[in-house]
Amino acid sequence: MGCAKWLEFKIDVDPKKPGRRQEVFDLKAIEKAIGAPITHVYSNEIQPGATAGVHYHKTHQVAVWMREGEIEMTLEDVKTHEKEVLTLRPGNKLL
Repeated sequence: MGCAKWLEFKIDVDPKKPGRRQEVFDLKAIEKAIGAPITHVYSNEIQPGATAGVHYHKTHQVAVWMREGEIEMTLEDVKTHEKEVLTLRPGNKLL
């Protein structure tokens, strides 16, 4: 299906500041990659075993990144019902 689009982002770990990690998101680059303006940025914490989603967005796109843990995400084309199952883990990529 290939509806997943991976984007790189910068992780800054400064050895002079132990215990600190920054994730830096270039919003203009993300807007360019998804072909739409970014209007909202929010954080979501999902507890182990919980289900989230089970819906679709008709007119907007969503970028997802993992800070810790892992999550299985199923993407489905609403026209063809073709599914793509992904496991997201922490790293320096956005989906």
